[in-house]
This record gives sequence, structure tokens and C-alpha cells, in this order.
Amino acid sequence: MKVTEKKLADGVIKLDCEATAIEVNNALKEAAEAFAMQMGVRPASGKSIEELAKEQLGIADLDKIVEPNAIEVLVPRALDRRNLVPAFPPKATPTVKFERGKKFTFTLNVTVKPTYELTSYEPVEITVPPFAFDETPINQQLEEIAKNSVTYVVADAKPLAAGDACSIAMKCFDDGEEIKALTCED
Repeated sequence: MKVTEKKLADGVIKLDCEATAIEVNNALKEAAEAFAMQMGVRPASGKSIEELAKEQLGIADLDKIVEPNAIEVLVPRALDRRNLVPAFPPKATPTVKFERGKKFTFTLNVTVKPTYELTSYEPVEITVPPFAFDETPINQQLEEIAKNSVTYVVADAKPLAAGDACSIAMKCFDDGEEIKALTCED
């Protein structure tokens, strides 16, 4: 693979990449194998992955299905050619149509992972504030669930006081249908 680089602003490097026809075919093969494994295609002796995908999955053009993954197979190879470590995976931008048996060119805009060098090996101290969790949203959701799930019917005008005993008759419903297991007379 031929890869040339050009430095852009803000530490971004533009790579112009050209994969040979053999590299394109190998990338398609690798992507097709991964796809077949993921889809549970059963191997059969004497048959290619393309034939098996057609028989078992009804896929007539496997190359079109795996094309995006095949292009992604080429990306780390281009980065390796220039010995670059990206801060995050770059996205390939094709400059020609991706086809089996033909050269393929694409560009990558790579934000290079920064490197740091310690000026000394003195101990480093980091202070992290204690974790504080606000339970207010959870309590609000619980109150909303309780408000929407229960209907109270006053059966006695006298409110209960500390030390009082009572019996409760309860009927529970789910979408208008009584739930017998949760219904009780007292």
C-alpha cells in the first residue's frame, strides 16, 4: 500500500492511500469471512464463502454487503505504513469506487494521539472530589409511579392514629383486569 502524508492544522495529518488490487481482494476476503462467521454460515467443502452466503442467506452480491468492512480493514494498514497512532479511529473517504480486482484510493484525516514526556519522576498527587449522588430524580420517579399505580378509596371517615389496627380489603388491576394473586378481603 502506498501512503503519503500531509500535515494539516491542529495536529491533523491527511493520508492519501492507494491499495493494490491484491490488497483489495484480501480485504474483501477477510471481511467476508468475518461476516460469514457472524451470520453463522455453515462451511461446506469445495464451496466458497460467496456460494455459501448465496445458498444459506440468499445474498447474491456478498462484496456489496461487506464493502464498508473491507474498507475498514485497510485503514489500520495505512496507519501502520506511516507509523501513526490515532487519538480515535479515522474514517476512510474513498476517492474511487471500491471494486474487487482493482486499485482503491482513499484519504484519512488522522488526529494523532499526543505523546507526553515527564520532566521528572517526582511523585504525582491527584485530588479527586468525593462522589456525590443526587437521589432527587429517583425519588421523583418513584413518587410518580406510586401516584399513577394506586387508587385510594376512603371507607371510614376516622383517620388511623398511632397504635390503631385496621383491616384492608384490596383489589389490584392491570389494564382493567383484576389480578387475583394480589387481591385480598382483609
